[in-house]
Amino acid sequence: MKILILGDSLTFGHGVNLENTWPYLLQKKGCWVTHRGRGGSTIIKVLEELNEIEDWSKKKRKNNNFYPFDICIIQAGIVDSTPRPFSRNISFLLSKMYITNLILLKLGKSRFFLRYFGKPWISENIFLKNLKLLKKKVNNFAKKTIYLEIAMPAHHLIDNCGNFSERVKKYNKILKENNDKKFLFLPIYGDQLSDKYILKDGYHLNQSGHNLIFKNIIKRINI
Repeated sequence: MKILILGDSLTFGHGVNLENTWPYLLQKKGCWVTHRGRGGSTIIKVLEELNEIEDWSKKKRKNNNFYPFDICIIQAGIVDSTPRPFSRNISFLLSKMYITNLILLKLGKSRFFLRYFGKPWISENIFLKNLKLLKKKVNNFAKKTIYLEIAMPAHHLIDNCGNFSERVKKYNKILKENNDKKFLFLPIYGDQLSDKYILKDGYHLNQSGHNLIFKNIIKRINI
């Protein structure tokens, strides 16, 4: 089974040995894994990665029945939803000027400002817009796509940014509402506390988290 993995640093196991990460466990299970995860990736970055892969796949595809990958697994969303002083677009404009960039950096370190005035890096509307583009794109070269549930913030992340779990639930709801036969939203945590599976930094998976994701994935795919 050929599997393409896209997403942020959760995919390559920051703070966990490589052999204990869920992509590596899939590989040990006999899957042919192509890993294209990037640190700090948002859904926009995942879409950009898909554009590059699509250019490659067009050269490989001889007809519409050929798919380079059986399954594409995506893990991204915590970077999108984490509070920042301003949204991505406004931050980009402010960073162009020296004074406003200094203010931006200072506010980014202010726990009070982030807790009460912080904005998601990628808004819900932009997240949904890019998700729809992503669905159309990935269906061209993967038979099925699995989008993993976004874990709730924990530990150090809550200490710095406040508990934005309700916002994460909204992003997961967007993913769930776009679920169909070829694009599956995969719940992972259920009623279990996500901090049980998260490192002290508040967002990267510990070994138990990687094991949990691996077990949920193999339940959904036929290995």
